[in-house]
Amino acid sequence: MSRYARHLSLKEIGPAGQQKIAEARVLVIGAGGLGCPVLQYLAAAGVGRIGIVDNDVVSISNLQRQVLFRESDIGKNKAGAAKSHIMALNSTIELVAYPEKITSANALDIVAGFDIVIDCTDNFPTRYLMNDVCLLADKPYIYGAIHRFEGQVAVFNLTKESANYRDLYPTPPAAGSVPTCEQEGVLGVLPGLIGTMQAIEALKIITQSGEVLDSALVMLGAWDNTRQRMMIKPKGTRAKVTKLIDYEAFCGIKNYQENMKEITVQELDSWKKNGVSFQLIDVREAHEYETVNMGGELMPMSQLQEYIDLIDRDRQVVVHCHHGGRSASVIQALQSRYGFDNLYNLIGGIHAWAEEIDPTLPTY
Repeated sequence: MSRYARHLSLKEIGPAGQQKIAEARVLVIGAGGLGCPVLQYLAAAGVGRIGIVDNDVVSISNLQRQVLFRESDIGKNKAGAAKSHIMALNSTIELVAYPEKITSANALDIVAGFDIVIDCTDNFPTRYLMNDVCLLADKPYIYGAIHRFEGQVAVFNLTKESANYRDLYPTPPAAGSVPTCEQEGVLGVLPGLIGTMQAIEALKIITQSGEVLDSALVMLGAWDNTRQRMMIKPKGTRAKVTKLIDYEAFCGIKNYQENMKEITVQELDSWKKNGVSFQLIDVREAHEYETVNMGGELMPMSQLQEYIDLIDRDRQVVVHCHHGGRSASVIQALQSRYGFDNLYNLIGGIHAWAEEIDPTLPTY
C-alpha cells in the first residue's frame, strides 16, 4: 500500500489496476539505451515478472545514455547487470535474465512466458523477428527506435485487427544503408524519453486504461520540439507470417557480408610485421581520429566522395572505423559503385586493435 500509494490514488489505476500490474509479465528485448528506462520504470511500477534479453556487454561508451549501468559494470553482460540493479530497486518482483542473442531458434520459447514484448533493440533483423514472433504468439509488440535527436514509438498487434511492424516497413532497407548510432551519434537523453514512452504504453495495456498507441506511430524530435502522429493501416501482412525465417538473410545482411573480405587485427598485425604492402584507411570522423588513431589515412565516411581518387586500386586496402560497422558500409558502397575488389574490412575496428594488439591506445 505504501510503495504504490501514488498509483492507488489514481482512479485510472487504483487497487484493481495495481493488481493487474503485479500480475503482468513483460519481456524487454535489449538492455541498452531504450531498455534501461523501460526496465527501471516497469520495475518501479511493480510489474510482477520482467524478462531481460541481451547478449552484449557494458562498454564505457554506453554510459552516456544507458543510465542503469555504472562504471563498475563495464565488461559485464547487460542482462545480468541490469537484473542486479533492478533487484536493488524492487526486490518484490521476479526478474529473469537471458544473457543470449534472441534468434528464430529460441524466440518463441522465451516469449511464451510473457504477456507483452517491448522491443528496445537497434537492428532490423531483430525487429522483424520480434514482430513475427508476436504475431505467431498473439502478443502485443511495443516498438521503439532512436536516431540522433529523433525517436519513434508504436504499438503493434494489440488485437487481431491491429497493424504490425511489416505494415509500417514492408521491406527492410538495404544492408548498411541506414547509419547506426555509432556512426552518427545519439543524444544521450533521447532514449530516456522514448523508452519511458514505451513503458507508458505497456502500463496502459496492462491496466486496460488510457489511449494506447494501437496501430499509431509517434515521431518525436527532441532538438526542435516536434511531435507527429501517424496512423498505420493493416495491409494484409499478418496472414503472410506463418513461420519464423532467417532474418539476417531477409534483411540482406548475409549477402552483404559474404561479398566482403575481412581481416582480423591479428592478421593485420602480421602484415605490418612482415612488411606487406597495403593502404590503411580510417573512415571515422576527425574528432575520433584526434582521440586515437593507428596511423591510417583519415577519409571520413561523411566525406568519402572527396577521397575516391586517393584509394589505391593496385594493392590491398584495409578500411577501419571504431567497431567495424561504418567501414563495412563504406566497403559495400565502394564495391558496388566504383568497382573496388581489393578492400578488406578490419573486424572489430580500432577498438579491437587497442584491446588485442596495442593496449597503450585509449578506447572510447
